[in-house]
Amino acid sequence: MSSLVRLPFAAFLLLATASTGCSNTNPADEESKNQLQLMDIAKVRTAVEAGDAEAMHILATAYLLGGGGVPEDDVKAVQLFRRCAALRNPECERAIGLAYRTGQGVPVDAVEGLRWARRAAEHGSSDGLADVAAAYMYGEGIGKDLDAAFQWYRKAAEAGNDRGLTYAGGEYLFSERVPHDFERGHDYLRRAASQGNPRAKAYLGMAHLEGVGVPADETTARRLLREAAASDDALARDLLAQMD
Repeated sequence: MSSLVRLPFAAFLLLATASTGCSNTNPADEESKNQLQLMDIAKVRTAVEAGDAEAMHILATAYLLGGGGVPEDDVKAVQLFRRCAALRNPECERAIGLAYRTGQGVPVDAVEGLRWARRAAEHGSSDGLADVAAAYMYGEGIGKDLDAAFQWYRKAAEAGNDRGLTYAGGEYLFSERVPHDFERGHDYLRRAASQGNPRAKAYLGMAHLEGVGVPADETTARRLLREAAASDDALARDLLAQMD
């Protein structure tokens, strides 16, 4: 096994966190914006006035992104997320947590962001579980604690969350802090990869490259790493550059 994989697993997570599914990512992405273009926003507004939480989440996301013919307005987005969160909608609770962490529509406040992430997790959001894990991972709003991060990511993985599956799967394969469980690690990473998580593909590529839990197979490793790199995963790009 090369020195690449013998590094502490946490070191891999610090490589280009902007492109990894384990980082604090905003779910209001380009795909969401495209979906908004297909919606009848007038009907969504009517549902909002009727007190529909899902409609509030949709309209708030439209304000956050400036999609569906709605002008971008972070403050209005957070106001709607709060109305929705008052109905105990976990996705809106999570969105408020993200707003506090990124400073969208509210001042940056990592402690408040973590509080809302916990609420979302308590009300059934697997992304909320992963957000709490990330707070422990990076020491945002709470002291950095990698053991606690792993426990929360594992909870997220058990709920089927791709970020939880990716982090916990990587830990089971590569970490020196938890007992290796190659079968579970590969299962987690395959499930995350099937959800489109590029970092999961990068970790699977690493495993096939180094023979971690599977026979070493450079052809499969290159395929997985290229797929991850095509989704702009920086770790995959770095590994491919080292191989060439």
